[in-house]
Amino acid sequence: MSNQYLVYLYLREFNEIPDKWKIADCELGFDLENKRYYLSTIITADTIREAEKQGEQRLNKIFGIVELFLGITYPISGIQVYQIAGTKPFERMTPMTLRRRRYLPLPPEKLKDISTFVITYDKLTVKKEVTKRLDKIISYYLRGCNLEEYWLSESFLNFFKVIELISSDFVKSFNGEIISQLKNTLLSDLTAQEINGLLNEKRLIDFMHKKLGITEKFDIKKIVRLRHEFSAHARIEETTITKEEFNICKCLAGQAIMKYVEQFSY
Repeated sequence: MSNQYLVYLYLREFNEIPDKWKIADCELGFDLENKRYYLSTIITADTIREAEKQGEQRLNKIFGIVELFLGITYPISGIQVYQIAGTKPFERMTPMTLRRRRYLPLPPEKLKDISTFVITYDKLTVKKEVTKRLDKIISYYLRGCNLEEYWLSESFLNFFKVIELISSDFVKSFNGEIISQLKNTLLSDLTAQEINGLLNEKRLIDFMHKKLGITEKFDIKKIVRLRHEFSAHARIEETTITKEEFNICKCLAGQAIMKYVEQFSY
């Protein structure tokens, strides 16, 4: 018989929020007894250890999604699990200190957008190939956030990888649009290989930016040039990156993920 467990992830510090907030199957709130903010969820599992593992995975995914919206880091103070239904006696797991950092930027005005994103993302679980790809994309984004404070260059490369992965989905539609544009011109007899020759990284990212409906303007040429500089050097340390270039790459990566998921809601 399976049991039900309430899994809490506690934060050492957090933005002030007016009240408890539901984000899909999770709840964000303030624990008056422990005087800490938390994110919680209910897990059905056979053992408390299974509940802890599943709960932490779910809550960390929510943290990752929230990170896409603002990118502010918050340290986690611990995890706690309570059995709330099932076989008695009910179990309780004492708090465990987690040294790694997680991400939870959450101004109140973003809560609704985050909830909508999570609902759409959860619906994609029936499309395993899509969710597997998205998990990979988001993991690169979060790795970039983890590295941001102490290794800016490697962080930039992880954010750029997000852009590369998403833009690669648009190669077929890019080629189709080029063929359509050349249909009634002197270049209409170009071969598939010649059409592929018109495709470069900047054009593809520009195309992705347009097709995803990203309204903010980004200097894509600048970050593509910088990415090529990394490829030209044997060591990452040999390439200098400015804060402006870094911010362009991070912001574009975050917006691309949000818009990429949004297209599955229609």
